[in-house]
Parts: sequence; structure tokens; C-alpha cells
Amino acid sequence: MSDNLAGPLPPSGRSVDLGTNARPRTTSGRYRRSVDVLSSRLLVRTDDLAASTAWWRDTLGLSVAREYGAEGVATGVAFFCGGVLVEFSGHGSDPAGLALWLQVPDVMVESDRLIQADVAHDGRPERMPWGLIEWWIRSPEGVRLVLVEIPKDHPLRSRRVLE
Repeated sequence: MSDNLAGPLPPSGRSVDLGTNARPRTTSGRYRRSVDVLSSRLLVRTDDLAASTAWWRDTLGLSVAREYGAEGVATGVAFFCGGVLVEFSGHGSDPAGLALWLQVPDVMVESDRLIQADVAHDGRPERMPWGLIEWWIRSPEGVRLVLVEIPKDHPLRSRRVLE
């Protein structure tokens, strides 16, 4: 018998109140260990950041959540899109370049746990040149996910604007 995380379906037309601290349970009633996601983003790689920014901002009308770059050159932009940020960066336009960005409190803890669970992954977590600690994994369906830890001294933890 497998652990059904969804449990029995509610009567047609009715929803189930999971509460604010709902965690998936196994059929035995025990809580299942899960990744502690602090925030998430959908990452889109683009060869033309200016054109992508113009379309999503000016044509579609999404509001800019943040822009980032170095030495006055924008290298990425994130848009508010309902409950998720859609972030574009100028690192290629491969259609398989979509990835889910999951901010976690401790990438090392998650990597140790997920490696034991035989999750497909690329290497070990590492601090990237832009200061974030990242670790790439892949779902059984082939979806690329990056688990990201934002160090306490990183600019993402402040309200400063990059110039």
C-alpha cells in the first residue's frame, strides 16, 4: 500500500481546509518530511533580455519586482505574476531553459536529505559568483529545480538598489 498524500477526495464541490501550517501526511497519519520552501520563482533564460523585459512589462503589463546586474548593466529582471515571480536572465534561450527556483533556509541540509532519497542532482551545493548558494536537481519528469540559500550578507536580504 502506498502513502497517498492527498487522502480521500472531498465530496464534489467542496474544498478541504488545510490550514496555514498544513503538511502532507502519509496514510499512517505521520507527517512526511518536506523541503522548507521560503519562496519560489520560475526562471526563464533569454538571449534578448531587453526584448523579454519589454514584452512582459510593457505588452503584458506585469510589474517589475526587482532588476539586478553589475556595473550599470542589467543582467536579470523578475516580475510579479500572482503568487510567483517570473525571472528572466540573459543566459540563453533553450526552450528547456525553464527551471523552478526554490529558496530554502539551508541547502546543505536539503541536499543531504535528497541525495539519500536518490534524487537526480548535479554535483553538490556551491556558492556561485553572484553570492547565492545553489544546488540543481531534476524531478522524475525532467523538470529542473534549483534550491537556493541566500546568505545573510547577500544584497537580496536588503532593500538596497543596485546602481
